[in-house]
Amino acid sequence: RLRDEIAFLAQHARRSEIAVVDPTFNANHDHAVGVLDGLAQHGFRGTLELQVRPEKIQARFLDAAARLGRGAVTLEMGIQTIQERELEVIGRIPGADAKRTIQKLQSKLALTRL
Repeated sequence: RLRDEIAFLAQHARRSEIAVVDPTFNANHDHAVGVLDGLAQHGFRGTLELQVRPEKIQARFLDAAARLGRGAVTLEMGIQTIQERELEVIGRIPGADAKRTIQKLQSKLALTRL
């Protein structure tokens, strides 16, 4: 069913802006990469705004997002994501390195919003 929906979106929403308002979108890495790859394979040319958890981001996810084209994907993260002390307080990433996470993202994608 998901493959059919991806094909439909890619064909009928070519210039659309799609927002995935689910911060756990990238929690299942294989699923997230599959969705992005499917959109790219079907020629999707719109834009995606994805809420993500930065500690779950892997290189394959960034590569799949990059295949959609420069500026096609915006990754959205809560403000606590760039505050190392806040990440530690909320128990999200023990020993977090927010700067390294942001640098990793910027090296792969043209981020328009954090």
